[in-house]
Amino acid sequence: MALSLACTKRNGRTRRTLKPWIAVLYVILLAFSPWAIPACFPLQFGERLQRFKREERITRVITYIESNLSKRLSLCDLAVVAHLSISRLCHVFRLEIGVPPVRYVRAQRLAQASRLLRSSSLSIEEIAFACGFSDVSHFVRDFKRAYGARPSQYRHCEAA
Repeated sequence: MALSLACTKRNGRTRRTLKPWIAVLYVILLAFSPWAIPACFPLQFGERLQRFKREERITRVITYIESNLSKRLSLCDLAVVAHLSISRLCHVFRLEIGVPPVRYVRAQRLAQASRLLRSSSLSIEEIAFACGFSDVSHFVRDFKRAYGARPSQYRHCEAA
């Protein structure tokens, strides 16, 4: 079966596109063919890609994040660990994990801070710096957004 192309002009450029009925037919054939690639279709909520390379790269990035939470982490550092460009890392990370890398790092830092607040007697400032926050006020603000209470209130509620 030969696919016919339609030529359209837009802004002085000629574009070749599939005629709409052929595009629909092509999608239907692809969907029901035994050699269809599931990764071509949109992902369902919570579904993860099963490609080995992507899982391996993202696993390396997550391991790096968890072992270096107290340090300053940049997207450039994470991209080097994954052997991807920054934009590709953000795209693949979001597909695999469901959130962008920056939000994941912040969530991991806040989770570590909540564990330290429950189990240690360190000051809030020490916990903020131990979890990789550069400023105590940013730590308090982010913690309150995530847990609904300031760190000092959280520590007293968990202790009671």
